[in-house]
Amino acid sequence: MNMTLISALEEAWMVDVQDAFNNDKINSEHSLQALLYAGLSRSLAVLPGNHLIFVEPKFDKKKYSDPNFPNEFAKIINYCPDLLIVNRVTMTIECIIELKCKPHLPNYLLFKDVEKDLIKLSDFSSQKLTGKSLEFDVFGPDRPFNVKKNKWLTGRPEYMFHSNTIACFGSIALDDGNMVSHFLAKQHYKINNFVLLTGPAPNIFHNSPYSPMQFEVSY
Repeated sequence: MNMTLISALEEAWMVDVQDAFNNDKINSEHSLQALLYAGLSRSLAVLPGNHLIFVEPKFDKKKYSDPNFPNEFAKIINYCPDLLIVNRVTMTIECIIELKCKPHLPNYLLFKDVEKDLIKLSDFSSQKLTGKSLEFDVFGPDRPFNVKKNKWLTGRPEYMFHSNTIACFGSIALDDGNMVSHFLAKQHYKINNFVLLTGPAPNIFHNSPYSPMQFEVSY
């Protein structure tokens, strides 16, 4: 796995996200998403290459449903990852991230919530996708869109899956939910290059104190 990128994930999670949690700054899953985006933007800036983070990227269903494209895309074109990291120098997909934030009852992390995201990551990490590329929408002065022709005049950038693309699941949840996430990913779904970011929340059943909790990164 790309240990340099894992270090960037670890720094963003253990510093930015943990600090926000311990100071009562996270109010929703989108809040967690924004915090991780900000932390990764900082930690990735010092790495070689030119990394870009896409937020909830969507794929061209019409294009990738075409019979001319390999059916490996069929499973993923309906997915919308929470975050996706690409390298604009190597034009590769470096990391797919799914997040969950259910830190207290009654909104604790359910098995079905974990399973849904891990199935996504399993499909994204399939070795059948290695060497395959996907187009992504980006906006800016160098990406004009022709309304009449309904297409990007300079095309859309393509990024390729490779053998070290990381599949990452991050959750702030009760301890039991985090353990289930790790077990399912490692033992059942066999997700390649899997990284788990966990933030155990206070659990009244385990008599855990409402105090700063230890965040962890495992792979």
